[in-house]
Amino acid sequence: MVKNHFFGLIFLIILILFVLMACSSDGEPCSELDPFCTREAKATFSVNDKIVLIGDSFVFDASESIYDSIQWKINGNEIYSCKNEEFCQQTISDAGTYKVEVKVTVEAVGQVLSILSVGATGGESTSDKATLEVIVTDNVLVAEGTGSSSSDSSSSSSGSSSSSSGSSSESLPNKIITVSASKVKGDSVSDALCDAGYSALITTGVISSNTQYILSDGTLVAEVGSSGWFDFPFTNAVGGAKVWTGLNSSGNVSSNCNSWSSNSKNDSGIEGDPGQTSSSAIDSGSAGCNGRKYVYCVEQ
Repeated sequence: MVKNHFFGLIFLIILILFVLMACSSDGEPCSELDPFCTREAKATFSVNDKIVLIGDSFVFDASESIYDSIQWKINGNEIYSCKNEEFCQQTISDAGTYKVEVKVTVEAVGQVLSILSVGATGGESTSDKATLEVIVTDNVLVAEGTGSSSSDSSSSSSGSSSSSSGSSSESLPNKIITVSASKVKGDSVSDALCDAGYSALITTGVISSNTQYILSDGTLVAEVGSSGWFDFPFTNAVGGAKVWTGLNSSGNVSSNCNSWSSNSKNDSGIEGDPGQTSSSAIDSGSAGCNGRKYVYCVEQ
């Protein structure tokens, strides 16, 4: 009888261990009763926009990470309000470039084998990090985009960010090209949409010869030679929603809502797409003058 109980106990222990092995999962937290959990920490996250205006928010998403605990940092400083949160929303009040880091940890697995006097011990905790750079700017509207980084790709993500920003040549003067803060119908398009010292790109003579056009953070958009007009494609897109231009891809005045006097859907004007680097940045087709759009603002 005692012998039968002993073998029954051994069988029960083996059965429990096999059940625990079957329940181990790479995606779920390690159980304190699971000595076979081999899950390792994995850090990866994305952001709703890599570049936002002051006052707008970044939303970081680490839901694809594998972790038991999670820590967020900006420029090396921990974001305590986001501790152990998959989603972290932050509004930064100062313009600049910020390094965002997420660190995830998978805790040590349980020691059920030692509890059962088999003599085994639990595993070790593991951790992983991911980083990417984001930009806060004061006067550039940019197109929505996402970026992600993991421990295997964080260096390449950071590298692509720096390469896209570029550096302007010292041989040519720089002028800023941006997008207006407000959008209007076709009868309200004018230089008044731009800040002092800037003109709306809605007519000829706005673009200067032998000049580099950049964003406010120094990103090179395009170089203009002696022709006084852009050679496409741009080096980098300006970014943002559709704009009124009234210009064709050669820079000549074209359809422009009856010289910017009409807001009728029956009249049309040429619009540009700031998200493009091709000639579509200036002329991506016609739109009804009743629609509201931004304009390019060019430093004079």
